[in-house]
Amino acid sequence: RYTVRVQAISFEGSPGATYRLTLGDVPYPTAVFPAGARRGSKVEVTYSGFNVPKDARKSIAAQDPTNPWQSVRPDFTLTDGRDLPFVTGDYPEVTEREPNDSPEAATALPFLFPDGGATANGRFDRPGDTDWYRVTLKKGEGVLLEITAQRHLRSPVDTLVAVFDTAGKQLAENDDGAIFSGQCEHDFPSGDSRLEFTAPADGDYFVRVTEQGGVAGPRAVYRLTAAPLVPDFRLHQWPDAVPVWGPGSTSAFVIQVQRWGGLKGDITLRVEGLPAGWKGSVGVAGEAGY
Repeated sequence: RYTVRVQAISFEGSPGATYRLTLGDVPYPTAVFPAGARRGSKVEVTYSGFNVPKDARKSIAAQDPTNPWQSVRPDFTLTDGRDLPFVTGDYPEVTEREPNDSPEAATALPFLFPDGGATANGRFDRPGDTDWYRVTLKKGEGVLLEITAQRHLRSPVDTLVAVFDTAGKQLAENDDGAIFSGQCEHDFPSGDSRLEFTAPADGDYFVRVTEQGGVAGPRAVYRLTAAPLVPDFRLHQWPDAVPVWGPGSTSAFVIQVQRWGGLKGDITLRVEGLPAGWKGSVGVAGEAGY
């Protein structure tokens, strides 16, 4: 017999200090795999977690045309009602198949420069697990490799991405993508990897994804996206809620521009679609990024 004690940290109470306590063999889902799908497609995911029924599956439709993040909820009963993150992408997707822990067993990415990229759904099944992927490039073609794990998926993994040639020589690597750090991307600095690579010659190149903290298991999921490395940019705005204190007042927020692929020149930003009587300023983001 076990006794459960519930108390407030302050050792006080109030009429509004209500709670619900559930006891029993209640399913507590913690992850789905694969953790995403191409927008407009359907994929069958497998749920995992405490007391989750074995082989619990559900068909998920990745339909939202504007938001890359959506939440999914299992169909089985007696859950706590929690949603799990699921990310949609723009490119064809593959799911890693073990064993792929060597270049010879690498999962091929359907990458086509400059028309389209690919996204791979991976998971570190055991400590020290290594996942390999293969991409074919011509001399001078570039690929942008991005990991989504801590961002959006709330995965605990800390990834390292490296690129090798067919001779086994390491050509590039990245641990934590600097573009993901800071307030603009997450509520804490992200350890997701990001690597820009340009092929020095025609041929196959191998992408190795490893985990730096010893994390493994059903929650240790990630998404690797390989996109053509072309001049482009991304906007991040914060805070996400800007108060307006009445007529005659002003409010401001920050827009950070993140560039890659050698993008040059200024970018003009303006607020459009405001109600009648509202005015928005015009800002110019130089190459410094703001």
